Amino acid sequence: MEHLIIPTLGRIHQQKTYNNLPEKWKAKVKFTVQPHEVDEMRDIYGDKVLPLPESIKGLSPTRQWIWDEFYGTKHMVLDDDMEYFKYKGPAPEHLDTKWETRDMTDSEFDDAFDTFNKWMDEEQIYHGGFSTSWVVPDLKYWPLQNNVRIMTNCYFDSKNLPRNIVWDKLQTSQDFHANLQLLTQGYANRITTRYRVSIAATNAAGGCSEYRTIEVSNRVHQQLAEMYPDYVSLKTKTTVNGPWKGQERITCHISWAKAYKDAIKAKESNSLEDFLG
Repeated sequence: MEHLIIPTLGRIHQQKTYNNLPEKWKAKVKFTVQPHEVDEMRDIYGDKVLPLPESIKGLSPTRQWIWDEFYGTKHMVLDDDMEYFKYKGPAPEHLDTKWETRDMTDSEFDDAFDTFNKWMDEEQIYHGGFSTSWVVPDLKYWPLQNNVRIMTNCYFDSKNLPRNIVWDKLQTSQDFHANLQLLTQGYANRITTRYRVSIAATNAAGGCSEYRTIEVSNRVHQQLAEMYPDYVSLKTKTTVNGPWKGQERITCHISWAKAYKDAIKAKESNSLEDFLG
């Protein structure tokens, strides 16, 4: 992995993800920072800080800038508020009933990133990442899972992915949109369920919370469903906790695996048609 990129806003002194990385991997970090925070960030992190253009406001255009600037490299984009990195695996004495969870060791960080490199170099899995803490563990999907939701973190072997992936069409849910673009073009993804991350509560101070209202979230999910009606279905429910408690929230269920399978079927069908002339 050439670069670990952390977009950050409003959390100059609360860099949880960076602080949870071993020194070896901190050395690969670049922060993307809006101009008004650059000087203070550089006082702490020096040349790790990359200033964004004045015109860029919000995470979607930031992610587009990162894609454009780092295209052609192996890089990973990480949320700035990861509470921890954990190993999770079946307990040897209770394989079907209990799971062991503990902080990752430095050598396990090395193993995780070596694994991502292996997937990219040997198995042509050009995007993926860590599983998240809220995914229920299942032996069927351990130690890895293919063609699933990716959020909070994602690696890219971008030289082997389409240059024209769009990150800034939607105000939020950039990861969902990019993932759907790649899966529907037949680019498989993979996550490690051996290693997991956890992030701060939705809409914690800083970051996207500065503009991500429930109205914005609902509108974006509706837009996703309009763009990918075969793969995105919506459900409305009342939020039971957090800053949106008591409000009606639109959530989306996305058929990630189906999006990939349909793309492969279409490619195979086109290849057959070409062969038959």
